[in-house]
Amino acid sequence: MKESNLWRAFRKNWISNYPDGYIVKISQRFQSGFPDCICIANGKVAFVELKVERNTVTKLQRKVLGDIAQAGGRVYILRKTCNAYAVLALYNHGSMSAGFDKLSDAVNYIANY
Repeated sequence: MKESNLWRAFRKNWISNYPDGYIVKISQRFQSGFPDCICIANGKVAFVELKVERNTVTKLQRKVLGDIAQAGGRVYILRKTCNAYAVLALYNHGSMSAGFDKLSDAVNYIANY
């Protein structure tokens, strides 16, 4: 799966589950290292970095994601592997990970946790 396919599936699930929410993909032309998208649902804002298979978070992305989390932002890395989805949530005091069989469950985790 390509990252662009993950983006389309993630966006579709977000809109389906949170029709009153908001989701936008951020272009990296202006700010290298910034998360791929910003999502809003239930009054909560989430910054989400998308990764597929073995793609890794770059050093600059780790720095930017860490800075956002340190400032109190809700930061998530969503990774699609062969048959599952993994979500890593970053906080100003640490991190937590969760695994899901369905993308819709990962979306709900990001929107509500």
